[in-house]
Amino acid sequence: MQSVDLPAHWDGSCIAPTPIDMPQSFSVEATTVTSCAPLVEAPPHTEVAWRTLAKACSSSLVLEPCGDIGKLCAPPSGKSLEDSQQCIFYRGADLPCPLGYSERHVVYGAVGDITCSPCTCLPPEGSVCEAALQMYTDATCSQGDRNVPASLDMERCWPVNTIPGQVGSVEAVFTVNQPGTCAPQGGQMIGGGVPVQPATFCCM
Repeated sequence: MQSVDLPAHWDGSCIAPTPIDMPQSFSVEATTVTSCAPLVEAPPHTEVAWRTLAKACSSSLVLEPCGDIGKLCAPPSGKSLEDSQQCIFYRGADLPCPLGYSERHVVYGAVGDITCSPCTCLPPEGSVCEAALQMYTDATCSQGDRNVPASLDMERCWPVNTIPGQVGSVEAVFTVNQPGTCAPQGGQMIGGGVPVQPATFCCM
């Protein structure tokens, strides 16, 4: 008994396989629905607006090392600028303030990069895919056509009385093509808006 398989991933255009004389039956598989692929875009760049701005001015005096290593040395307060305070400065956010500088402020120099969780798609919903396999007696899909239907939930073997006495070419067309929709998943912001480069100011 002669058996002919159509090419894998066939796009449905007219093809002429090895001619089949006096076929006994024709097996048609169900149509299929493929998964969705996410369209990934880079997160938009957004400028950060700081609620409070800290400005530090260093002393113009040449500071000498402390004679007593158990103490912290600082220049005399002198005359402060308007709305300013005398402070000492640390890089980092986990250091305590020394005696005499009890007002503690932690500020940050930048905001960490924004990253997102991977984008994925849930399985398609609402898909309706119905096709017709058309068989012809000649090699150019122009003579003696006969249709064999196929759908998502139908896979069957058609007997000889429904197909022509010779199959010389075949093609397939969608009669209903509704791909459905896929709900998006993922894409949540991770780490965005987290301040970095901390600094501690201890002020009088």
